[in-house]
Amino acid sequence: MNAARPSLRSSLASTTQVRNGGVLEILSGGSATSTTVSSGGTLELTGGASATSTTFLAGAIFEIGSGVAVSGFGAIRDVVFAVGSGATATATTVSSGAEMIVSGGAASTTSVLGGGSVLVLSGGTTLGDVLVGSGSTLPAQEIVGSGGIAAGTVLSNTGILVVSGGEADGTIVNNNPVGGSGGLYVLAGSASGATLNNGGVETLLGGVSLATQVKNGGVLSVAGGVDSAAVVSNGGLVLVSSGGTDSGTPLGQCLLGTRVEAAMDGEHLVSAGVDVPEVPALGARVGAERNGHRPSAAVGVGGP
Repeated sequence: MNAARPSLRSSLASTTQVRNGGVLEILSGGSATSTTVSSGGTLELTGGASATSTTFLAGAIFEIGSGVAVSGFGAIRDVVFAVGSGATATATTVSSGAEMIVSGGAASTTSVLGGGSVLVLSGGTTLGDVLVGSGSTLPAQEIVGSGGIAAGTVLSNTGILVVSGGEADGTIVNNNPVGGSGGLYVLAGSASGATLNNGGVETLLGGVSLATQVKNGGVLSVAGGVDSAAVVSNGGLVLVSSGGTDSGTPLGQCLLGTRVEAAMDGEHLVSAGVDVPEVPALGARVGAERNGHRPSAAVGVGGP
């Protein structure tokens, strides 16, 4: 069995072991077979390269670049799966403790389980991701940074989508356990066309929310930023606190909850005592082993 040097570039590799600090890069049109990537090791595929019978141990890094398409990859605990510019990933499963980073590439129909996370950076797009948390201690989370786009994301049971400078379109927010932190959070950037079903929550803390559909049992909490043209069904609830602005939602649809002390101020329902869900403490690391050095950038939300 070959042991990869700190950096090994090849068009063909077989039974290679990539250890801590090592990088195995498979070049355009090449292939890797029966590779084992240990903690701190990196396997990188570029230019249409492929890999078969690969084993990723906890702490391993898997990077794909331009021209590479991967389907059905399962990221286990502490594995980082990075989808770079021009790469595509479909039907990925991100398990507890694993992380998927989409930067310049595209990912679709990703399944994020409780404790798993997805980070969408500039130029990255996700489509049809499904996030199902496992309670308040193991949320499934996706964070959309500046220049990133998440479309058609489905959230349930402490699934969390945080828009932090990027764009979220057509998000569907389903049930969230009482006291859970799941739902759609907009800190900066925009969210458009979200649907809040029974038990679904959207919390606007900054940026813009456009044309949210608040169904029976859904809650839109506007604690900052601007909410525009929300459509509220019978039994839906829009709460606008002192830091938020609502535009285009009929006053009759801004309903009062039993735990809200509210007063009318012009055209808005303003409250100093709205039960706004606490923003979960979130974080995601970004990095790739390069010559023993792993540069990283972090995105964090809330939490003292």
